Amino acid sequence: MFSFFQILKKFKKLIRYKRNQHSITNTKSTIGKKGEELAKNFLKKEKKFKIITSNWTHKKDEIDIIAKEGQVLVFIEVKTRTDNKSIFTHYLSVTKKKKKNLARAAKAYLKCTKPTPIHFRFDIILVKLCKNQGNHIHHYSNIKLFSKNFHSLTYD
Repeated sequence: MFSFFQILKKFKKLIRYKRNQHSITNTKSTIGKKGEELAKNFLKKEKKFKIITSNWTHKKDEIDIIAKEGQVLVFIEVKTRTDNKSIFTHYLSVTKKKKKNLARAAKAYLKCTKPTPIHFRFDIILVKLCKNQGNHIHHYSNIKLFSKNFHSLTYD
């Protein structure tokens, strides 16, 4: 049986743990938002994209950026990192489950967009935040995301 003080000690430990988890989540959120802003600026200035919306949600799914490049609608997932790992590991962080969620969100967006765009694609932007060397942005265009039965003419 636990004494009152042992229970109190465990409770304090649990509260401290929850506070730290909240702090970590806020830090990740802040880093993610900074990466998305850098990605939007990159798309507008360097790639001449027209940003339609950002952080578009449908139920539990979210698309970071929806933009247009000419007549092509582009769904963009942004991954932001501060660590020293290879940029390729960030690319791999877009898991099969995440791709499925993105495809579901993209289909929902296309369903509610009139007229439905003929051409659309999925891109990934990797943002690496570096204190000393400046930020690095890598843009991977036309990532295979949709099934064979559901694709844009841009995949042909």
